[in-house]
Amino acid sequence: MNKFFTLLICCFFLLKTAAAQPETVDAIKSNFAKYNKAISAQNGKEAVNYIDHKTIAYYDKILNFAKTSDSAKVSQFPLLDKLTVLVLRNKLTKQEIKSFDGRTFLAYSFDNRMNKSTGFDLGEITIKASNAKAQITIGDRSSSEYIEFNQEDGQWKIDLTSVFPLTEKYMKDMIQKNFEGDENKFCLSVANGAAGKEAKKNIWTPIE
Repeated sequence: MNKFFTLLICCFFLLKTAAAQPETVDAIKSNFAKYNKAISAQNGKEAVNYIDHKTIAYYDKILNFAKTSDSAKVSQFPLLDKLTVLVLRNKLTKQEIKSFDGRTFLAYSFDNRMNKSTGFDLGEITIKASNAKAQITIGDRSSSEYIEFNQEDGQWKIDLTSVFPLTEKYMKDMIQKNFEGDENKFCLSVANGAAGKEAKKNIWTPIE
């Protein structure tokens, strides 16, 4: 009899978990849609509400790098870190960089289209505790890549850093094809384009 009740309780919790999944999936897709809508409207203050703490902490770190890292350090950074530091130094003033934290910088970048809407949709979503992985789909095509969400303060928020490895892969392919494998040449080209001007002479030096 005890075994029967134990099995019944287990089945109850399994059914309860299964029943909750559609609501969770809907909540994730809803927040993703709201994020893209805010990005399209250049409403950075709203868009950043759907970004997780991990992503904001990453940009806190990048801003610190932009303030303090010399050329020797910057040249050794992973590609995306290096690119972001150089874009910040070329596009923004010292005062602007010093005034931002990760959250306010993200809002600024959304307002100024430095971060555009994702350009993809969400496919199959798998959930494990407070983390979710959503398959990236483009039109009718599914991919083997995923974007992650983390549950924070009762909301499912986007972990932008989860797509950084995919972003770096595409950038490295581009560097091999168009920049003779030279990461620095690529980074300077993007920094020039982002600022609409030639790179500053002191772009490799810390601002502090």
